[in-house]
Amino acid sequence: MPYAALMLEVDLAIERMEAEQQQEWHLAAFVGWQTASSMGGKVGSFRKYAKNLGLSLPGETITEDDVKRERATAERNAEMVRRAFDGG
Repeated sequence: MPYAALMLEVDLAIERMEAEQQQEWHLAAFVGWQTASSMGGKVGSFRKYAKNLGLSLPGETITEDDVKRERATAERNAEMVRRAFDGG
C-alpha cells in the first residue's frame, strides 16, 4: 500500500473516531440535560446547555477559521491522492 493511501486511511479513521466521540458526548449531555430538567433545574434549551459544555451541534454556523481548517484538510487529502495516482 502506498504511503499516501495509508495516510489517507489513517486520516479517515481518525475523523470517524472523532465523530463517534462527539456523538457519545452529545448523547451523554442530552441525558444530563433531561435529568437536570426533570429534577426542576433551570438549564434552558439543550442547544444552550450543549454550548455551555463546549459542544457544537450539527446545523450551527461555521466560522471562517472552520472553513480554513476544512479547506486545508481537503487540499492535503487531494495532494495525497494526486501523489498516489502519480505513483509516489
